[in-house]
Amino acid sequence: MSRKRIVIIVVAAVAFFLGAITLFVLINGDRFKSFALESMNEKLSTELSVEEMGLSVWAEFPMVTVDLKKVVLMGSVSHSGATADTLIRANSLGVALSLWDVLFGEPKIDALVLEDGVINVRELKNGTWNTSILESDSASKPSKLTISKITLRDVKMVVEKRSGEIYSGVISDAFINEGGLSVSFNDITEANGDVLENILPLNGYVEAQLKIGENNDFELLIDDALVNDIPFSGSVKYPYSSETGNDTWEIKARTSRLRINMLKSIWKGPDVFKGWSYDGSVDVAVHVTDRKTQVVWSVKEDDFAISPNLTGLALNKTGTISAQGKIDYLFSKSNVAITVESIALNSNGIRLIASASCSDFKRKPFYLEGEVNIDASSSYSSWVPSLQGVEWASLPNSGDLFLKGGLQVSATGEISHLIASITSSNLEGSLDASPYSIKNLSASYKRGQLDVGKLDFNWSGNKGELSASIKSIDKAIKGGEIVGEIDLSFESIVVGAVLTWWDNLHLDGEHREPISKASLLPNGSDLAIQIESKRLFWDELALTSVRSSLKVGESRMKIVTLKADGLQGSARVEGSLRPGGPGWVLGFFGSADGVALPELFLTYNNFGQSALRSEHLEGAVSAAGTINLGWDLSGEFVSKAVKTNLEIDINNGRLKGVEIFDEIADYLKTHRLIAPLVDPEDLRTRLSDIKFKSLESPIYIASSKTTIPFLKIKSSAMDVTVEGVHSFKGDIDYTLGFALRDLRNSREVEFGSIEDDGLGTMFFLAMDGSLNEPIYSYDREAHKSHRRKAFDEEAQRIKEAIRNSGGTKNSQSEDGDNEPAQKSKPDKKQKSKGLNDLDDEDF
Repeated sequence: MSRKRIVIIVVAAVAFFLGAITLFVLINGDRFKSFALESMNEKLSTELSVEEMGLSVWAEFPMVTVDLKKVVLMGSVSHSGATADTLIRANSLGVALSLWDVLFGEPKIDALVLEDGVINVRELKNGTWNTSILESDSASKPSKLTISKITLRDVKMVVEKRSGEIYSGVISDAFINEGGLSVSFNDITEANGDVLENILPLNGYVEAQLKIGENNDFELLIDDALVNDIPFSGSVKYPYSSETGNDTWEIKARTSRLRINMLKSIWKGPDVFKGWSYDGSVDVAVHVTDRKTQVVWSVKEDDFAISPNLTGLALNKTGTISAQGKIDYLFSKSNVAITVESIALNSNGIRLIASASCSDFKRKPFYLEGEVNIDASSSYSSWVPSLQGVEWASLPNSGDLFLKGGLQVSATGEISHLIASITSSNLEGSLDASPYSIKNLSASYKRGQLDVGKLDFNWSGNKGELSASIKSIDKAIKGGEIVGEIDLSFESIVVGAVLTWWDNLHLDGEHREPISKASLLPNGSDLAIQIESKRLFWDELALTSVRSSLKVGESRMKIVTLKADGLQGSARVEGSLRPGGPGWVLGFFGSADGVALPELFLTYNNFGQSALRSEHLEGAVSAAGTINLGWDLSGEFVSKAVKTNLEIDINNGRLKGVEIFDEIADYLKTHRLIAPLVDPEDLRTRLSDIKFKSLESPIYIASSKTTIPFLKIKSSAMDVTVEGVHSFKGDIDYTLGFALRDLRNSREVEFGSIEDDGLGTMFFLAMDGSLNEPIYSYDREAHKSHRRKAFDEEAQRIKEAIRNSGGTKNSQSEDGDNEPAQKSKPDKKQKSKGLNDLDDEDF
């Protein structure tokens, strides 16, 4: 037999066989249809409705398929009497029977094919789902459904939770059998929820192994899956509890080596990825149950970069980062909990190791704890945009700073419960172009209180230790009151460096803008400051053993005490800085004792004049009284606001080689009225070295003028009175009074002996102009005033003598026993005349 004939016979036999099978199925079609529908209804606990049925032998060969058209399957209910909703609505549900069983045994349903439909899975009020639609098998009545394969094509699936969230997607193709599963899906989205709020529609496929248990529980082991561009593996479990009737489920997914470009395929909004980059990968594990979702993540250590678009800085910030943690989402409360088990960052000299947690991201505070190591020699401050310019130049540029602690951040962003410790063995930098160092820094912050242990500092000659305790630093950071104590113990203080820094800090090339209110600290502040220093330098002034106690409030600084030694003397004052006058008034009251006059004049460069210099002087001066200085609100010193009221006492004084006395002798020599009475050379010799044991006088300063109301000098050379005014500009208006007996070289002259009767035998010399260029003239007004005063005093003495000789019993006169007070210098009606112009009242 030829090969061709054999092929024809075989094809004919097969065709006959297939035709016979087809004929058999068609003849028994109604029976198979009824069997399929009855078997389905027998297994289902809910209603199944079908508009029409068809029969196919070859659609799912080698299975005979009963096609149920326009199928509606109702879902389960939470309780008896409740209205059921639709679980499945499909154009076609194919019920496949095994051809072998159809031909040679009892037919059984072996597979289901669902096409062009919708599956609506809904959570019921009692917490169960509407998928409990199968009747339990009984031993007496075995099930006719032995489904081993399920096929889905173009089926939309909707899952609706009772809290309102709706998840939907399309299963384009799915094949499920006893051993495995293969599903392709697209457009999985979420509505009315925030789990997938920022996620793009999900598309992909899943290849998995399937294990189905006796109680319709199953386990899906995902070997290969892809969602958008993200590959993952995992498992799905759906155990059914027959005791409680509750359905529980569990989904696990894992992905490793997840990179930024993969995340872009799943995350909404490309703006999230703008301005930063990360070169490493992330491992993510997701665990979803019917109660919550947990995401465990791990960021591998690798490089990152942040652009100026995010930081506001001029340059990209780069470094390395690693982290791990988890996110928990509780479905019943829509609660997101975040835990960062560890994060390590190293960038621009900042090394951070920290952990964080928050039990409810929207309602509960965020807890953060960790430690930071800052390398001051790096560009660490570039992370803080506000630390630029002068502030940046003042930050440490050498050394390490360690910070350790924790804080709490509320849902509104408010920081609280901050606990921190700050330590450093050595920090160095530059302040106002002068290097500084901070050593042995140890500080702590807890419950709003900042405590600073003794740290050593050294800057521009200011060297010492600082310790502090600020009780309200948290309020101070927010602009509230500052309450606490600061202790400063100096080896040395250089005031000039501090004042220069202050001026440079505020000027920046322009004048300070005026301030509308005199204020030192915020309202309610109470800051105590203790200062001790072995040495203090202010320009040429050098003091020792400086001790001060200050109390600073909102608008007042009280100087409780200020003590200092210097210029061979000592001083003790009290006072305050307070609003007043031009803006601020610094007032002192106290005393200074034993200050060496030569050193005082040398220290202050002879107070800006050359007539009376340090080499002319000997003696010690003491002073007691008040001093008031003034500044405007912008910090500018106001010379017109200076006011003093001092009592001056000079002991063991001496004036040597004062050139101005030579000028006085020369002036008297050239005027004929007084020249006959004066030996200029004798006077010059006596005035070249004047000694006096004690000198007392008040001195007043006001309106930019220094006033000496009356000063009587009893010296080895002669007695001299001085009164007058000296302005801050250097202008002088003094009157010097000399007794005529002191101007003569002898008591005898050609006119005979001149007796000093106390009634006008004084000569008054006016000094005007400036100390450096004085102008001398005879002060006739002062002479007249002196004569009137002498007559008044003599008249008073006569009255007293008459009253006493009259036998009066009064021990005191009505006017009192005290000496009349010395009148201050009268205002001159005009400039004094020259000595060549005579007047009846002269002498």
